Amino acid sequence: MRADAAQRQRRILTEARHLFAERGHDISLDAIAEASEVGIATLYRNFASRADLIVAVTLDVIADIEAALAQAQAAITASPQRAWEQLVRELVGLNLGAMTDAVGDASGWNAPPEVTVAQDATLKRFDDTLRTLAHHDAVRSDLRAIETIVAIGILTRPQPEAIQRITPHLVDHLVDAFLAWSRRA
Repeated sequence: MRADAAQRQRRILTEARHLFAERGHDISLDAIAEASEVGIATLYRNFASRADLIVAVTLDVIADIEAALAQAQAAITASPQRAWEQLVRELVGLNLGAMTDAVGDASGWNAPPEVTVAQDATLKRFDDTLRTLAHHDAVRSDLRAIETIVAIGILTRPQPEAIQRITPHLVDHLVDAFLAWSRRA
């Protein structure tokens, strides 16, 4: 793929992730194309259907989780607690709650095998990372990857605007509480 085509595809994925998280899975593909500064035909050349775009966005999120895990694994020896905190904050920054809502609400969309395989492999690596962190006394020994992902998804679920106004730091406080709970018991 040419560099300019790869940049366009990246821009479409980035905007799709942002808009799915912000407005849900039923955002129009025209809106995604417009936000990506491409025509609808270019979007369809890159992603033949909404389902293909959702798969690509999901795989992109999984790749970001993998990158966060790699950073944490590299940092465990130097500072296990800092590696854990950084991993959690990286995952929070991925806005997993909004993405889960958007993808999970996609009517009729069942995760295809490539997504399921990628999710399973990532959960395994995450569990391996948690075992290493537990060995270094950074996290509870009973903490599991799926629980962590679900917890972060819950913490980052979109909240009504009124709630955001009256508790603007709610997610930060909940993440701090999760980090405190997750430390070795």
